[in-house]
Amino acid sequence: MDCKIANSQQKIIFFIPHFDDELFLLPLLKKYKGFSKNWIFVYLTNSSLKDNDIYSKRESESERFFKKLGIEARSIQLGKILNIYDCELSYNLMDALCYIKETLSLDGRIIIAPAWEGGHPDHDAAYLLASAISREVNISSYVYPTYNGRGKKGKFFNVFDKLSDQKVIFEVNVSFLQSFEYFFLAFTCFPSQLGSWVGLAPVGFYSLMRKSRWFLYRQGLSQLVRPHSGDLSYERFGRISWEDFVSSIEKDFVGLLGYC
Repeated sequence: MDCKIANSQQKIIFFIPHFDDELFLLPLLKKYKGFSKNWIFVYLTNSSLKDNDIYSKRESESERFFKKLGIEARSIQLGKILNIYDCELSYNLMDALCYIKETLSLDGRIIIAPAWEGGHPDHDAAYLLASAISREVNISSYVYPTYNGRGKKGKFFNVFDKLSDQKVIFEVNVSFLQSFEYFFLAFTCFPSQLGSWVGLAPVGFYSLMRKSRWFLYRQGLSQLVRPHSGDLSYERFGRISWEDFVSSIEKDFVGLLGYC
């Protein structure tokens, strides 16, 4: 197991696609919140659709979440600065990469980003962004599971799914009460996303309770391949097809990944 995460001096950059995705990191954030002054949360989109700007509301919800946990980290609103809307991160990866490299001191840091799961296009795009940066500046990059539709039909999905094809590098024990806290915070801190959490929170609660552990993984993707067989969650929800997701990524950015 990699112990760098548990080092109070370790500087960590968290890639957060949307306000409320922090919740998928809850076990890690709770256990090591005393180290949070060395953390930076980079919000990669403005968490709004073009016809429904709710940036301010969603930002205040994340601020409430951090206040409840007692986290004192710095945040960077990259999505607002670069005007990247929900579901459009894959179209803006080169701009995001350049901004992060120009704005942040990356030396000695590690990046923690969403896993490659096919749950939301911005989650997969965030994975690619972390992969490109870690390769460009030679720093470690780890991933956390959110949700996916592997083996499911319709609008059903897995939450905190164990990624059997990737190496576990860190884990946090999770009690029943901590599992319930995840469920509770989803509704009390992020009311604007109630429609999403009504489906996600019960599944996430059950998953954490059953496993009693939360896992962090080493990035393991070596080629740009479909996250799993069958329809991806974002295809089922009509957000974007896998083919369109791939074609939305700039060719220059794909070259930086070094994938086969």
